[in-house]
Amino acid sequence: MTREARTRNEPAMKMSTQYSLMAATAILCLALPAPLRAQAPPGPIHPERASADTHAPAPVEKKPLPRHELWGNWTLNAAKSDDPQKKLRQASGSNRGGNGPVWGGYPGGRGGYPGGRGGFGGRESNADRNRTEELIYPANSLALVHNDAEVDITDDENHKRALFTDGRKLQKSKDDKYKQLAAHWDGGRLVTDEKGPNALKLTRSFEISPNGQQLYETLAVDQSATDGGLVMIRYIFDPAKQEAQPATATKPSSADAKP
Repeated sequence: MTREARTRNEPAMKMSTQYSLMAATAILCLALPAPLRAQAPPGPIHPERASADTHAPAPVEKKPLPRHELWGNWTLNAAKSDDPQKKLRQASGSNRGGNGPVWGGYPGGRGGYPGGRGGFGGRESNADRNRTEELIYPANSLALVHNDAEVDITDDENHKRALFTDGRKLQKSKDDKYKQLAAHWDGGRLVTDEKGPNALKLTRSFEISPNGQQLYETLAVDQSATDGGLVMIRYIFDPAKQEAQPATATKPSSADAKP
């Protein structure tokens, strides 16, 4: 074929090629199943993307930062604390054949749980019994404030103990709700020795738990005078939840003003 003949036939050859491509495409479309032809969207097909939350990690519970100081407000965790009634009864019963004094009421802190505090057996007066219970049973909440050599501990019944670590001379208070005590530091533990009725002796200490999340109040109760031996009791306190801010007082209007 001459060059002029090939030039004259180029348009016809291009058109024939386009028809062939169109025919091939139509055959492929007819070969697809009907559901796919009906559902296939125009343009490139991409796999369906999974929801972003499908593999999202579970939320992690945020714990309060570890604490290294005693100061602040604390709430008794009765479920994790020792039962003083049970511990003292076991100690007295094992040493006296089950005839030891009866400790009643716990769980209850100081009246905040079912049963509250019970009584003690023996010949104690009501005043001595109340004093012993205040020494042994835990408060429902504690507030510890530090001021140089003085540590003030106030409970939910507004009993205040002022612990002094500088060896000063203590003053005897006439108020049953206020008492000064000598104390000392044993590392991070604040320790005080206390006495109660009927030759009761105990050592009380406060310290932060090893994980820094709780306050430990530990009592070493000496019951040697009643053949009860030495009993260790531990109360555990959690950080108190922040209280709601008090409502802002409104100023009286002119109509409320007294003449």
